[in-house]
Amino acid sequence: MRCPVRRPIGTKSALFTFAFTSFALAFAAVALAFPGCGRNESRPASRAEAAAPAPPFTPSQSKPEAQVVEVTSLLSRDGVRPGEIFKAAIVLKVQPGYHVNNNAPNDEFLIPTTLTIDDNPNIEVVEIYYPSGDRGRFAYSQAELMVYQGEAVLGALFKAKDRIPAGALKLRATLSYQACDNTSCLPPKDLPFEVPVPVLQAGKEGHDLHPEVFAKIPFRTLMK
Repeated sequence: MRCPVRRPIGTKSALFTFAFTSFALAFAAVALAFPGCGRNESRPASRAEAAAPAPPFTPSQSKPEAQVVEVTSLLSRDGVRPGEIFKAAIVLKVQPGYHVNNNAPNDEFLIPTTLTIDDNPNIEVVEIYYPSGDRGRFAYSQAELMVYQGEAVLGALFKAKDRIPAGALKLRATLSYQACDNTSCLPPKDLPFEVPVPVLQAGKEGHDLHPEVFAKIPFRTLMK
């Protein structure tokens, strides 16, 4: 009787190990020949890439806050004499699609438009006039509101002190307001500006300016 031949234990395992080792060596050789293949490399940016400018920021469709309201001032006289009462018109130009609240909005959460004149030792502020504005309803409030839109004219009544020196004087002022469109409001803003006041020497005569503008500003002080 012929006995079966015994094969050494682990022959199949050795053959598999040999084949796997050969494949690993071949793959390593390819990887050395083409180092950039099969992996994502992080590399430092070149000088040209580092110097390239960032893409420009794209603003929203709303107008920038600084462009919503513009302020100019008009004086009722071309020169002011000591002790004289004179007027200033503060003209607001509100960009289309926006409005600002009047001085007494019907909604407690809204900011009123206010005109503040800084103290000046040579000029006394007698009265500030605010027009009532236009009626309107907007999505952000349940109340009917009074607003300024397009152009609105505020008024300021002044008195020059008796000892005011002749020359060019500038009054510093601030317009505080909150601009809104039909659905929402921008943050409140303070817009500083100046009102130039030419002061004449005593005895010289000045002349009226812009009578059509000041005829529409009913100062209560002058009606007494």
